[in-house]
Amino acid sequence: DPVHALDAIEAESRVRVLVTGVQFPPGVLNGAALARMLRFRKAGIAVVFVAPPEDYRHIDELGEFLALPLEHEVLAETVERLMQSGEGPSQQD
Repeated sequence: DPVHALDAIEAESRVRVLVTGVQFPPGVLNGAALARMLRFRKAGIAVVFVAPPEDYRHIDELGEFLALPLEHEVLAETVERLMQSGEGPSQQD
């Protein structure tokens, strides 16, 4: 649930990268809205969207986009790169 994710991320200051989908069931915050809220509430968090290729148009340059199907290694490498590049809040947050 994206709302629970938002609450958990705000409570845990060490979170530096969010991996999320784009589309969720009707009536649930979508991944792009979650990313926008996080950018406002927790500036600097990096976002990786994992979704079908057609969902790319919804992310509006809010983060990295990895199209499904996806190899786990590609996701791990992307998250590692974002953490090493300093994108996302500092570890002191």
